[in-house]
Amino acid sequence: MSDFEKKVKKLKELDDRITAEEKNGCIYLSGEVDDWNTVVKAGRIAVDKKYIGVVNDVKLKGFVQKQYVPPITDNALDGLSPDVLIIGAGLVGAATARELSKYNLDVLVVEKGADVAAGQSSRNGGAVHVGINYPATPRPSPIWRKSGSTKPRWISTPCATRRWQAAR
Repeated sequence: MSDFEKKVKKLKELDDRITAEEKNGCIYLSGEVDDWNTVVKAGRIAVDKKYIGVVNDVKLKGFVQKQYVPPITDNALDGLSPDVLIIGAGLVGAATARELSKYNLDVLVVEKGADVAAGQSSRNGGAVHVGINYPATPRPSPIWRKSGSTKPRWISTPCATRRWQAAR
C-alpha cells in the first residue's frame, strides 16, 4: 500500500465524506463535514514532505463566511477636485500619497477594499523589496559609511560580491 493510499484510508476513517486526490504534486482534499476539528485533522493527515502542499477544500456544513463589503454608492466624494487622485491604497498608492503630502497638493486616495493594503500588498509575507534589479554601481549609504563597511550587508553570496567589486 502506497503512502497516499494510507492517507486516504486514514481520511475515510476520520470521515467518509472527505475525498483526496493527487494532482500537480499536491494533495487536494474536498468534501463537507459537520465539525471544524475534522477539517483541521484532515489537513494534518494529508501533510507529507513528498508533496508541494495540501489544498484543504473541505467545507464546514452550514458555515457561511461573512465578508464586509463597503457601500457601492457613496456621495462623500461628490464635488471634490483634488490635484492628484491615487487609485489604490496598497503599498505603492500609500507611499505615493505620503511622498506627495510633502508638497502643497490636495491628494485623494481611493481604495475599493475595506482597508488599506488589504489586496496584493498584504500577500507579500511582510517582505517589501525592489527585487533583484539593483543599480550597477550602488552608492554606500550614510549607515555604511558610519559603520566603516565598504560593502552593503545585503551582499553575501560570492557571485554578488564579485558583482559589487566589479561595479566599483
